[in-house]
Amino acid sequence: MVRTLLGSRLKVLKMGDDVAGSLGVPGGRARCPWAGPIPFVALVTPQLARRLTRVAGPNLAAATCTGTVLVVTADFASQRVHETAQLPVGVVTGVVGGLYLALRLRHQRRAGRI
Repeated sequence: MVRTLLGSRLKVLKMGDDVAGSLGVPGGRARCPWAGPIPFVALVTPQLARRLTRVAGPNLAAATCTGTVLVVTADFASQRVHETAQLPVGVVTGVVGGLYLALRLRHQRRAGRI
């Protein structure tokens, strides 16, 4: 239902912020609900960076670089999946994040922690 209510606003936003504003569609509030699964990257990258660097505490620089590499790689992959169709970046990050989560759960289960 939210998708149908905001779908027309997003179509207007494709015309540009100036046109959308003149048609009564506020840019910031209309874009806010459509973040999608990309914020999932913010939850995964600190743990992934910690495992890659093997540092006990949080490492902001490593997490930032890991998140950047993950999103750029997902964007590159989403553009080149098929010649004519492009996947949204959120689909690719969701699939990668889901696979990573499944592997972590499997590892935890084998270790006897779950």
